[in-house]
Amino acid sequence: MSVNTRIALLIDCDNVSFTSIEGVLEELAKYGTVNVRPAMIIDAMDLLYSSNVDAFALMTSDSDFTPLVMRILENGMPVYGFGEKKTPLPFVHACSQFIYTENLQSKIEEEVGNTEGVAKRSRNELRGDTALVRLLRTAVEQTSGEDGWSHLSKVVKYISNNSSFSPLNFGYRKLSELIRVSELFEIEMRNDNTAMYVKDARQ
Repeated sequence: MSVNTRIALLIDCDNVSFTSIEGVLEELAKYGTVNVRPAMIIDAMDLLYSSNVDAFALMTSDSDFTPLVMRILENGMPVYGFGEKKTPLPFVHACSQFIYTENLQSKIEEEVGNTEGVAKRSRNELRGDTALVRLLRTAVEQTSGEDGWSHLSKVVKYISNNSSFSPLNFGYRKLSELIRVSELFEIEMRNDNTAMYVKDARQ
């Protein structure tokens, strides 16, 4: 994704809080230029066939939109999902990446001086999440060279292509921070400390 990527943000006004929109827009700005629409299905289908967008972002906590996600993905476009923690898992897992809006809202509060924020998962909490551990180890294994080391950028790409994972949902802004805390991997900084490489600590 580049900053020139055109992202259509579709908002389900019945199922999201408008207090979360600022955080969603800030997050999407990392991926491209956002065009906001207040309707969902009709706008999505119109945009899908207009060739005017490169990616979609759906802001909803309603699993009824899961088929829409699948339809967009079938057309080769990524779908960023944003919803409350009550969002049903089928919708969460269908998205290319899914972020809970409570986490984005807490991040904004933290930046303006409210230190309550999203609690960062501890080392033991991260290691106790079997789905997370399996995802991280698989990503490193699938992207590593013959020596077992993997460039973090390849790990990030693998995860984004194969799951709806976001480090924000665990209290971390970057995957590198989460990996350091988990202590599941050996870490090497190369190329004058600009490139992070990781290797399964069990090897």
